[in-house]
Amino acid sequence: MNERQLQFRVGLFVLAALMICTALIIEFGDLQKYLQDSYQLAIHFDSTPGLQRGTPVRQNGISIGKVAEVLLDEQAGGVLVVVDIHADRQVRKDSRPVLVSTLLGDASIEFSAGASKDMLPPNTRIEGLAAADPLQMIQRIEVQVSDTLTAFTATTNEWKSLATNVNRLVQTQEGDLDLVIERAAA
Repeated sequence: MNERQLQFRVGLFVLAALMICTALIIEFGDLQKYLQDSYQLAIHFDSTPGLQRGTPVRQNGISIGKVAEVLLDEQAGGVLVVVDIHADRQVRKDSRPVLVSTLLGDASIEFSAGASKDMLPPNTRIEGLAAADPLQMIQRIEVQVSDTLTAFTATTNEWKSLATNVNRLVQTQEGDLDLVIERAAA
């Protein structure tokens, strides 16, 4: 292999590496928002645990955009979330955004489908709903399970007492067993 062929192959390798690097920057960088048309919506939430810039926005499980900004809402209190919605995706006027959190703390905004024929115009402010925190739900379930187990323990003790009385009655023949059975059947 001569010097010229070696230089050509090194140049070809460098060119391929630059193309791959550019593709990765476009894919994983924030450059897609410059290449894809979108419009913004503002969503007001009381609180937004786990929500940050770049959080996915979905409708019926399909990605329709991303969170652009998370700001404190000085006028109404709470948090104002600005989302970029892909231009080819339309959100209906009666769609409601819900902040969904997982047990691991991941969050996303899920729009309901809506049935209206009218679509939300760009730069509209809408009210969002925050879903219940999964950890708080587990804590409430823990309290309910504890109450249920206490009631179950009391019921078990009553059945135990009943069984003891029946055993004593049968073993010692203290009462008329036939009379007790008749009363129980009646």
